[in-house]
Amino acid sequence: MMLPPATLRLRVVENGRRKIALWLPIFLLWPPLLLLIVASLPLILVLALAFWWHPMTRKVVKSIVPVFGAICSLRGFTIDIEDEEDEVFIKIT
Repeated sequence: MMLPPATLRLRVVENGRRKIALWLPIFLLWPPLLLLIVASLPLILVLALAFWWHPMTRKVVKSIVPVFGAICSLRGFTIDIEDEEDEVFIKIT
């Protein structure tokens, strides 16, 4: 089962001293986003049916599932960049 990301950790170190250390709870964004999608779904469906003749509408509708899959596949994504003095670490879990 593919689940969307829940947290994002960010750490920035400059000259051996930690500048930024953040833990961002992405899971707090999912309930309001879900409510917004459910509230706007009737309008989206009416517009999709009204403009179904346009090829771009079909492309947009068909891309919804792959975009959600791409967002869900971000779980476990890690960026770790280091040089002599500085370090940036980003992890999405």
